[in-house]
Amino acid sequence: MDYPTKNMCSIAMRLSYGKFDYFTGGDLTSDTEESGKLWQDIETPVARAAGPVEVAVADHHAYFDAVGPHFARALRPEVFVIPSWYVAHPSDLPSRRMLRHRLYPGDRDIYATCIMEANRMVNNQWIPKLRSQDGNIIVRVAVVGEEFRVIATDDTDDSDRIKLVAGPYRCK
Repeated sequence: MDYPTKNMCSIAMRLSYGKFDYFTGGDLTSDTEESGKLWQDIETPVARAAGPVEVAVADHHAYFDAVGPHFARALRPEVFVIPSWYVAHPSDLPSRRMLRHRLYPGDRDIYATCIMEANRMVNNQWIPKLRSQDGNIIVRVAVVGEEFRVIATDDTDDSDRIKLVAGPYRCK
């Protein structure tokens, strides 16, 4: 008998403030290639229920089994955040989907928390396109939610020195 994995049972949340919308889906997955069991694609119906957002956290650290095309198309974020911490975070295909304009039009920026050197070497065709490859990523929404900024800070010590401030991004 088939049962959902613990990742398929992750909580997902859409947070809204004024025109600003944010999505995080924990470790939700979409990969059904090997199993062929469509019910295991939890990510797609959750993203469709959430609808378009300004900022989306890449599910399952943008690992090979997440950030499916329907996820990107449904959420259409202007900003992706990848909570990376392992050599395979992010994986190649999810990263290309986040950048692919064929899935949805418009500009988008990607910020990651910790791209390991081995990942940089293997994925050097798109890693340079990330706005930030390491550090803490902070999303700061302006009063009334009309616009937001993304801030990357240095996480190598306790200073939390600001490395990058991007924006303002206008909320739709």
